[in-house]
Amino acid sequence: TKKLTIPYFTDLSLQEPDATMELELKAITVHSGSTLNGGHYYAYVYNKNLNKWIKYNDSSVSLVKEEIVMTDSKKNGYQFLYINSNP
Repeated sequence: TKKLTIPYFTDLSLQEPDATMELELKAITVHSGSTLNGGHYYAYVYNKNLNKWIKYNDSSVSLVKEEIVMTDSKKNGYQFLYINSNP
């Protein structure tokens, strides 16, 4: 198993010298289930106004601690959405 590090910010200039874009983690799609053909998907979205992570799981919406988001995402993260923090 490979250890996954989820950065809050990533600087593309480290890989592309002419790039000035810094990316900020905003949302994570998580898969729970034994295979990709079956299981359930839910999402964590960071709300900058509240300075909190929110879990969207079907009709359930709840605030969650950052530690829970990172732990769950390291094990079951499926998609990671970053936005340009310096447009």
